[in-house]
Amino acid sequence: MLFIHTIKAKYLGIGAALVTVAAVATWAAVTVSASPVSLITSDIKAKAASGQVGLFRFGLDADAGETLSAVAVTINNSGTSAATGTDFANVNIYRDDGDNILEAGGADVLVGCQTTVNVGSTTQVSASSNNALPGTFFVTLAAGASGI
Repeated sequence: MLFIHTIKAKYLGIGAALVTVAAVATWAAVTVSASPVSLITSDIKAKAASGQVGLFRFGLDADAGETLSAVAVTINNSGTSAATGTDFANVNIYRDDGDNILEAGGADVLVGCQTTVNVGSTTQVSASSNNALPGTFFVTLAAGASGI
């Protein structure tokens, strides 16, 4: 079972793991129109093989057709956690359809998916489609089949 704590500042506790928003890679004149906002308002539990759990959303503006190229997320163990990358199925980026509500697999479209999730180092999710700016994006995490 994956235990997800509320995000405080830029950290997210998962089990006894921490997720840190490391960077949003962008080019040209891009501005953050909405800083990362936690989607987790109270502690939740995500079972093994859970669906997408929304971690945070952010918005970007642009001036000349720029695109989102990647989002980097770092998951760190803390305390007695022994989580490994195989405990997680993926980290995804979704583009919001304009309502600021995460609808993974629904109205929000997949921008990028990384199935190799690192613990203790950066996991970079490339934004390969649906990544034109301006836009609001969600970052999600799914537990693997074995859970934590």
